[in-house]
Amino acid sequence: MAMEDRLSEVFDTLRAEFRRRDKRDFLTDIEGQIQDDPELFDAILHRRLPSSPYVMVTFDRRPNDFAFSYSHADLVLVALDRIAGGSGIFKPLNQLRVMRWNASETALVSILRAFAAANPNLKFRRILVAPYPSPPAGFRIDPKVYQR
Repeated sequence: MAMEDRLSEVFDTLRAEFRRRDKRDFLTDIEGQIQDDPELFDAILHRRLPSSPYVMVTFDRRPNDFAFSYSHADLVLVALDRIAGGSGIFKPLNQLRVMRWNASETALVSILRAFAAANPNLKFRRILVAPYPSPPAGFRIDPKVYQR
């Protein structure tokens, strides 16, 4: 399966899982940004590590910035996880997400910064991406959870 086909399949599946139009529109925007930026496309779709270790991701929004959306940040992480063929995003603590990532933590930070530059609802003050020492324990973030 071609990388472009995999990308389209993942985003089509994700959009079908959401009833809210703003989330479907956001996913369409993210897909378009990936397709329009060859460097971002390569960073996301090309595997670099033989196995995908767990990494933790947390965002810190700017003070009094109500435009930042943790929900949309979760959507980006869910999409990245699905594109990479991961096992889902976990939330062991409030504002901490754990996922499998197939490249370096620096690559994930660069990808998230690229999305933040193009989307006002993803502009964060700080981001932390670090190895996660063990398989995650906590709630799994899945689009079906958002619908309940």
